[in-house]
Amino acid sequence: MMQTSEKRTFLEHAAAERGAVWPLASGVAFISRRDHRCWGIALHVEVEALGPDQLRATLARRFCEADRYDQFFLFLNLQRELVVWHAAPIQDTDIVSLDHICQEQLALVGLEHLP
Repeated sequence: MMQTSEKRTFLEHAAAERGAVWPLASGVAFISRRDHRCWGIALHVEVEALGPDQLRATLARRFCEADRYDQFFLFLNLQRELVVWHAAPIQDTDIVSLDHICQEQLALVGLEHLP
């Protein structure tokens, strides 16, 4: 899987359904990959990178704003990372729509200050 420090390169790979990793900060990274049958973008946040009550706040935001975050799936993976996954649009997968997904994932976790 290709790793990049450039947002645009990551989004281009995601739009082309190619695996890529874009580290944003220590313990925080976007990964484009196929999960189950769908291609999508996953925001991974290591437990150590989460602030106090950040997981609780993320879960509360997900369910209190259910319409906004309807297609966002939260889970803890085997590495105990918080993962926020969203499928890529089936049609018209472009950089703008994927960037919007990334921004919403960051907002959901309370990390909207990251690029």
